[in-house]
Amino acid sequence: MQYGRLIDGALQQRSERYVAEFLQRLRDVSVASRVNRAIGDKMIMNAAFLVQRDQEPAFDRRIKEIASAFDKLTFKYTGPWPPYNFVNIRLKLERAGQH
Repeated sequence: MQYGRLIDGALQQRSERYVAEFLQRLRDVSVASRVNRAIGDKMIMNAAFLVQRDQEPAFDRRIKEIASAFDKLTFKYTGPWPPYNFVNIRLKLERAGQH
């Protein structure tokens, strides 16, 4: 059981190093990034990137460069999407009758 925990810990550390490297390598072709919670056991990174329209080809090339350097990983991305990951909305609950 301890051996399994050691392996899980090592895999988690490797995944964190990968994510840090990917974010670093995409920094100069994006305006901002937001890392979201990974979905499932096989996903190591679920992120959104805010990319200027004129930087889309550069972003696409960079993703392909990273994917070719890490050929044991599968990269999937979609977009462009509305920038909802980069908007913070604060709502305040008020009691009925208060204005």
